[in-house]
Amino acid sequence: MRKQNKLIYFSNVVYALSKDYGFKTDLYRPTETMDFETGLKTVTRVKYKIKKAIFFPNELFRDFNYARLIGQELQFGGILDASQRRVLINKKWLPKNFEIQVTDYVIFNHKRYEIQRVGEMELADYWHLIIKEIKGILRNETFDRVIKDKLMPEELVEQLL
Repeated sequence: MRKQNKLIYFSNVVYALSKDYGFKTDLYRPTETMDFETGLKTVTRVKYKIKKAIFFPNELFRDFNYARLIGQELQFGGILDASQRRVLINKKWLPKNFEIQVTDYVIFNHKRYEIQRVGEMELADYWHLIIKEIKGILRNETFDRVIKDKLMPEELVEQLL
């Protein structure tokens, strides 16, 4: 098969995956700014809506963290259940020349997923992410509200009365 045919076949496969496994999700980019005079830390989050991200099934595994010494306090580790999944995100849903970073996070079905690894698929213009669900952490999800009622200026209300 020629290279051109392989690329067409690959793009058709990814398109079929997006139809079957494509879901709406949000990608968040948090940024922190610190005012050194007052010591106030301000966190802002930019939300990017993604209409069709391809979510592959969960991989459930058992994770283990060792105990570690922080200063004079001993923080104990343990065994915990974690779920990990792969995601393909089309670059057309993100701004031009946007680079996904490991500090970003994904909200899918009101669950927060931290990005473990980021890969770029140059030929198909997709981002390949490996994300891990974090339980017990704040989701920091923002909700959009839409006002459907029409507002009238006070001058028009006075004229109608």
